[in-house]
Amino acid sequence: MTLDELISPIHGRLGVLERSGDQRVTIADLTDDSRKVGPGSLFVAVQGERVDGHQFLDPVVAAGAAGYVGFAWPLPFGIHLIVAVAMGMLAGAIWGGIVGLLKARTGAHEVIVTIMLNYVAYYLIAFLLRTPGALQAPGSTNPKSPAMLPTAVFPELFGPKYNLHLGFLFAIAATIWVWYLINLSNLGFQFRAVGENPNAARVAGMNVKNIYVYAMLISGGLIGLAGVAQVLGTVTTGFTQGIDAGIGFDAITVALLGRSRPIGVFFAGILFGALKAGGYSMQAAQGVPIDICLLYTSDAADELPCVDLGGRRLL
Repeated sequence: MTLDELISPIHGRLGVLERSGDQRVTIADLTDDSRKVGPGSLFVAVQGERVDGHQFLDPVVAAGAAGYVGFAWPLPFGIHLIVAVAMGMLAGAIWGGIVGLLKARTGAHEVIVTIMLNYVAYYLIAFLLRTPGALQAPGSTNPKSPAMLPTAVFPELFGPKYNLHLGFLFAIAATIWVWYLINLSNLGFQFRAVGENPNAARVAGMNVKNIYVYAMLISGGLIGLAGVAQVLGTVTTGFTQGIDAGIGFDAITVALLGRSRPIGVFFAGILFGALKAGGYSMQAAQGVPIDICLLYTSDAADELPCVDLGGRRLL
């Protein structure tokens, strides 16, 4: 059964369902009853191998959880990395699940809730980094964690000359998994149905509230993977409360540039990551001002929200 076949019997009861060409509904539409096209929560934005999306959820909590396992739990090689990654994704899923639960039970807007939770997460990590016995390095008064143990660090893919680690492969795997989830799985079908019209999906027998929660749990887990890649791969000498490096909002532009499709967002993330990482090198080696890259990314952020995506304008 296709999505149109599911919806068509109840068009007369719930109104005509708006469709534009073959524009696919993403997980972002799931949490936006107005159905404005937005970057998908599950779509991978590779920028230091991180994941972010429409809900402005920060990976700092996941980074803190993975970082704590990384420096405080001496485990065997292999097992240590798996446990640290799992703990980071679990922390992200729990943090995202709070948003999904509030959305489902109270109707609270997910963007507002996630922005507010970002401040909670930021100051929680800041507090733990200043608390001896928590995340603060022993014998230090600086708000910084100890360095990660070698058994918990993502291995480098091409040696120390290149800042590319195992997190990049995680990003590729996440992209493939999200594509499968959205396009080929039963759960992805429900995501798209609820994103198209939650009222129609409810009449068709879908538990819309549960779908909200599932979406945010999965989103939070992938956001957690972003934080894991930051703390176990990009910054392994100890992290501060700025471990997210402000790349969450960049990922919104990345997702828009990739048209909220897993593959498109993947390559858009590589483009933005190259601009971010290579801008300083160009400035040092060739004298090209870093402002050129900043201007390009800022211009993209200003223009993309007004472009037409598959026949639908964002504004």
